[in-house]
Amino acid sequence: MLSLDQTNFTSVINRQDRPVIVKFYADWCKDCRAIRKPAAELAEQYADAFTFAEIDTMVAPEIRDAHLVRGIPTFIAFWRGAEIGRIPAPDSAQKEVKSREELEAFLQQLRWLPRV
Repeated sequence: MLSLDQTNFTSVINRQDRPVIVKFYADWCKDCRAIRKPAAELAEQYADAFTFAEIDTMVAPEIRDAHLVRGIPTFIAFWRGAEIGRIPAPDSAQKEVKSREELEAFLQQLRWLPRV
């Protein structure tokens, strides 16, 4: 999984020949730690279809704000710099960590989107 920051975020999401899945996270976030292993496994499983990256929202708050990330973990899919899908963080009422199944369903859905 690529590590992103202010210096490489834009170039990575713009230059790829396939969609880029970016995980917005923070080290202090319990839910982010819980989804770390399933996300890494899916990144390996779907490496032929997507580029996977992550960005620490504490290191890059301006990128977090520019992409309207209101909670973490949030996953955003980009295709040539444009957002094509998102799994937002669970709201406080849900209190439910994102599951591997939910992430995999998101990736399966994205695989079939037309790319122009």
